[in-house]
Amino acid sequence: MKQMPNPETMRRLVFALLILPLLAAAQVFDTIPPRIAHQPVRLGRVGKVLPIIANVSDNGGVKSVRITIQHEGQEVQHQMNQVKSESSVPVVVQTGAEGVVVNSLPGGSGKSLARLAAGELLEVTLVRAPYYRIRTAAGVVGYVHADEVQTVESGASYRVTLPVQLTAGGQLAYRIAAVDDFGNESQTDMIPIRLITDAELARLQGKKPAQTPARATESAEAPAGPSGQNKSIKSVFSRPVFWIAAAAAGGGLYYFLSSGDEESSDKKASVGLVVGW
Repeated sequence: MKQMPNPETMRRLVFALLILPLLAAAQVFDTIPPRIAHQPVRLGRVGKVLPIIANVSDNGGVKSVRITIQHEGQEVQHQMNQVKSESSVPVVVQTGAEGVVVNSLPGGSGKSLARLAAGELLEVTLVRAPYYRIRTAAGVVGYVHADEVQTVESGASYRVTLPVQLTAGGQLAYRIAAVDDFGNESQTDMIPIRLITDAELARLQGKKPAQTPARATESAEAPAGPSGQNKSIKSVFSRPVFWIAAAAAGGGLYYFLSSGDEESSDKKASVGLVVGW
């Protein structure tokens, strides 16, 4: 007579064949979106190509990184290509000791912006070996030496170059989005770009002309009423020097002024974005 399997043995067998694989799949399912470490590019030069770079990491794998560009009321999306590198790129680092100094320029020659405590987590938005451009949780943007921090998350750099058709003039803004292998998505805010001419840049880098006595007298006799104040405020915001100062405060001035070096470097992969309007 054939003996029937023990019911308890059957329950264990069903559990092993059906339930355990489902539990294992649930454990590896990822709900955390990618991390985008990016320093907003808020300044560009009229009629010049404009590189945009972002460092992206994900614990499962990055599926795609795309940029959405708004130009004169129209919108277009384009893939950001991964920059070829022999090693992974640090995306999040941690200070290992007390008193790590954040400088405004790589090499320690700039202004000291902050002193960090041990264990602080920093986003790496650009690698200029042996320095990292970082952003702290408090919003401080500057440079630290790579030897003073430890890598917590690593990933890759993604880059796109906006062509002269988009930087010729008009309103320009962009947003970066990253999607991982599980469909989780993260994105930046829409970032406006201020375009300035070469003449404006030359004036900002040169010495400001001395004010004539006539202009000084005219300024002294100007009315102090609300209309005069509004006109003065408007003129400040319309001057490129205001936007240069804003970019410097955000840590982007050095990158903006040295963008030509970035474009010519053979180590930086780029893709041209050609948009037909």
